[in-house]
Amino acid sequence: MKPFFLNRWTLLGIFTALSFIVYGRSLNYDFVYDDLWRIKENPALVESIHNPLDFFRDPDIQSTEPAMNKQTYRPLMALNFAFERALWGKDPAPFRFINLLFHGWNGFLVMVLAAEILGLSLLAAFAAGCLFLIHPVQVETAVWVVERSNILSLFFILLTILCWNEFRKGGRVKYLISSYGCFICGLLFRETAVCIPVLVFFIDYYHSRFRNSKLNSPPNTAPQSLLWPQYLGFASVVGAYLILRFSVLGVFKQTAFWGGGFLTNTLTVFAAFPTYLSTIVFPSVLSPNYSLPVAQKLTDIRFLSGLFLFIACSGVIIYCRTIAWRVSLVFLLFIISWIPASGLIPLQTIFADRFLYPMMVFAGCGVGLTIEWLALRVKTSALRFVLLGILSIWTLGLLWKTETYIPAWKTELSLWSHAVQVDPHDYFAWFCLGLEQQQKAEKAGSKTDSAKLALAAEASYKNALKGRMKPDFAGEVFLKIAKMNLLSGDVKAAAEHAQRGIILRPDLKGDWEVSMRELKLLHSH
Repeated sequence: MKPFFLNRWTLLGIFTALSFIVYGRSLNYDFVYDDLWRIKENPALVESIHNPLDFFRDPDIQSTEPAMNKQTYRPLMALNFAFERALWGKDPAPFRFINLLFHGWNGFLVMVLAAEILGLSLLAAFAAGCLFLIHPVQVETAVWVVERSNILSLFFILLTILCWNEFRKGGRVKYLISSYGCFICGLLFRETAVCIPVLVFFIDYYHSRFRNSKLNSPPNTAPQSLLWPQYLGFASVVGAYLILRFSVLGVFKQTAFWGGGFLTNTLTVFAAFPTYLSTIVFPSVLSPNYSLPVAQKLTDIRFLSGLFLFIACSGVIIYCRTIAWRVSLVFLLFIISWIPASGLIPLQTIFADRFLYPMMVFAGCGVGLTIEWLALRVKTSALRFVLLGILSIWTLGLLWKTETYIPAWKTELSLWSHAVQVDPHDYFAWFCLGLEQQQKAEKAGSKTDSAKLALAAEASYKNALKGRMKPDFAGEVFLKIAKMNLLSGDVKAAAEHAQRGIILRPDLKGDWEVSMRELKLLHSH
């Protein structure tokens, strides 16, 4: 391990450079999706910058969307964006620069974790960090500005684990305090950091029970049985965070998943598990939004296949504990990091590329273990060459997929055009595409361009209506179609769609009347 530490700054520079090489062209991309109401169009960031404590007690500073502010408690993210708004205004390039900088540093920390926690060789640990950095599912987190919360939360998760590891090796209090401090920061950037105490506990358990002297296990490492007071410290941080979160939001969890009751939610959680695994191995379909169907019955084939895969992973964890403890630990840490994003802790979304960001740490470690196994255990050079060749081709395929997916995030229009291409049945993606086309129609310089864009928006909204959406949402869509009818000059169709929309959403009748007056005034000019 000595050469590794001698070259740590060089390796940090390599990972930082690699992050900018892979994702650097996104620096000049526009703000998209949640960036708009969390950063660009959020005046609360500017108004509250002089009162930092407000970010911890007023969730409405987070965005201009009240419903969104009731679901998340990420005060450090909002405070971070407020400082950046004060520094460089609404220019998205510096925001993305910070994202890519910390994404590169996370890749470096993954390498350090693989070397320190799993005892991997420098080459295998480096490969683990590289896979984490370049995998296609990381595009959403690295390029989407608001996913800074994901990036920095993981940054502090990794620092927490590494500081704790140093404390356990030497008993120095500064590392214990640092681990608690990093844990608090991780939680206040994103709630998924709540899994840290469980990660730490099982890493300690495996090191106490299974790690041997051949892997440089320090002789003065503290026995796990003496660490319960420190574990209680982690538990106290979680308790304090939940109390703070409840006092501000009034809830412990996020909005319940849209699947329905407890049974359907749980079935759908396991039905989605294969999607997590397949997206890591073969990420052929990537999108800012996924419409996974709800699993309704215990006999649902998607639930059964997901349950089978989950049991298989659990079987690997149990079987490999003594014969290949590192394999067992990687599978276990992967499962633990999946739980906060799985929906078992109720979320509004059951699956997203960004949810895989912490899980890719342990997927990368798994690849590192595979490379070390090939180097040490496969004695036949021809077989080793073939297996390494397959692994190299797979990695190059991932890199190619990353490079081809990045441009989808250039603008709001390109993002949702991509989303409906990969999933033509995604009604929410069609709705978002319609919104962007509608905005362009309303800002068009000529009536001809306006009418053309209005027809495109109307078609997108109609495609959205083909999905299984809630009646109140459908009412909003009908009213947007009516507005596009007016823009394209079809008054009769506008009246019909408006009538349907107002029946479903009577609360929007006043907004519709205002829109009619505005459009009449616009056409009169």
